[in-house]
Amino acid sequence: MSKVKVNGLETVIKSFGKDADKIRKRAEQIVTTNALEGRNEAIKLAPIAFGKLRQGIAVEKISPLEQSVVSQMDYSPFVEFGTGGKVSVPAEWQSVAMQFKGKRMDFAKQLNQIKEWCRLKGIDQKFAYPILISIIEDGLEAQPFMYPAWKKTQKQFSNDMIKLVNESR
Repeated sequence: MSKVKVNGLETVIKSFGKDADKIRKRAEQIVTTNALEGRNEAIKLAPIAFGKLRQGIAVEKISPLEQSVVSQMDYSPFVEFGTGGKVSVPAEWQSVAMQFKGKRMDFAKQLNQIKEWCRLKGIDQKFAYPILISIIEDGLEAQPFMYPAWKKTQKQFSNDMIKLVNESR
């Protein structure tokens, strides 16, 4: 769900000539460290109902210099951005949110999840249906966890890469 892409990193690394391999290894360490930090921050910020949302946050390694922090639960975007009239999307993440616009979860699956939530909270499960209808009609407030983690990590990543380039001159 969150990805930081650095264009031109290969060119910058190659520009260091004989030190390029050393710089590449350090850049790979920075990418990995920041991806793990982003994952940890998203886990810390994710709301807890069953704990599954937090358990589904992971790092996907695309290449040594490209990694993504993802939230693997199918309801993650609805938690992150909200639903109905309560959708809230940061300007920087409009393209991310658009991937999920118009997508809906299966009604029966949602109802079962609400029933499970009721059971865990000690609420009679007969209230699951009206709760779900209320959610569908009124929407859910956004509870961002990926975006704030991305903002924090993005800043740290930029600082780390700038420091690497400055130390390598």
